[in-house]
Amino acid sequence: MARVSAQENIKIAAEIATSELRACYTSDGIIAGSTTYDDYWTGDFFWAALGALSLGDVAPVISHVKLLARFQRKSGQIPFLIRRNFPVLPFCGIKVGIPYISQVRSHKFFFLSSFSDSTPYFIILLSELWEKGILEKADYLENFRHAVNWCIQRIGKDNLVFDLPISGWNDGVYKLGKVLYTNVLFYKALVEAGSISSEARDISQRVLKSIREKLWGNGYYNDWVFLKSHTNFCTVGNMLAVVYDVATKAEVVSILDFVEKNLYKDPFVSTVFPAYKQHKIDIWNRLSGMGDYANGSSVYWLEPVLLYVIALAQIGLKSKAVNIFKKVASQIVRSIGVYEIYDSKGKPFSSRLYKSEHPFARSCGLFLLAKESLKDFHHQ
Repeated sequence: MARVSAQENIKIAAEIATSELRACYTSDGIIAGSTTYDDYWTGDFFWAALGALSLGDVAPVISHVKLLARFQRKSGQIPFLIRRNFPVLPFCGIKVGIPYISQVRSHKFFFLSSFSDSTPYFIILLSELWEKGILEKADYLENFRHAVNWCIQRIGKDNLVFDLPISGWNDGVYKLGKVLYTNVLFYKALVEAGSISSEARDISQRVLKSIREKLWGNGYYNDWVFLKSHTNFCTVGNMLAVVYDVATKAEVVSILDFVEKNLYKDPFVSTVFPAYKQHKIDIWNRLSGMGDYANGSSVYWLEPVLLYVIALAQIGLKSKAVNIFKKVASQIVRSIGVYEIYDSKGKPFSSRLYKSEHPFARSCGLFLLAKESLKDFHHQ
């Protein structure tokens, strides 16, 4: 069998990611996946949307923004999930369609925790659509203002956002306090909101100062602070700190060096280091045998490594970024698909109780976004 070149692998992987992302398009937006997560998850939509835009696929992105605006709360908060299927049943391979139901509170923590990340994602994406000229600034301006006001109200006296457990992307881990990931997103959203609000612009700089003062330590940004610093290295939070210019130049070097030495496991990057202690893992994940779902030791996502590639490319280390990206492309080609999670052998995760979602729009979008960050370079 003829050996396939790295460039050809990238081309094939991009074709797979494009086809599978488009398989998640609907008349109302982009679903997270077509099997288990056949609903509208805002965090997944954000990265899927950026990938879709890199393809020039504008219609599903605009449709999904319209859907989120329709279900925006009076407070300005954007739901993290809009269900179109009866919950739980999809895990058993059964789908029962229902009228759309939106959620802002996590069902995993008895509906006590309000999700924090969906509203800043909405603000950042709308800004991107305005900047690209896809939408006029008058489009959804009131929704934007309400979302910004909601974010401002969440900022505490110490200029940081306080989260209850299960309030963001990694809803398999109990994090209570000032979480890096959340605060980086709020910072970026407030920076984008600065174009229409001087108050938001001023607050963004105070948030930035507090993130740097209260979350930096050990050569990277700590995962969260509550009573003490919880010093796990959260890859997604730290990569966003690099990509969204929270980290200084010296901090960027330190963060990326830490990833290379401690988290890079060809072709993946672990979600966290060191792994969270078991009492920090969501009880339902543990009971279902999925305690490592987001704990970084035997289950791997494409998101951390693709954000690592984007971060490397952004600071000019494109040769290194390309070498890693080639390996991710090979992983996709070997798997013949973009899956939600992989096991330690690089195979799509599968157990008696859970099978990796496929296709998985979030990772498809991130792969295409990473490819875009390396355009005119990955052939070298």
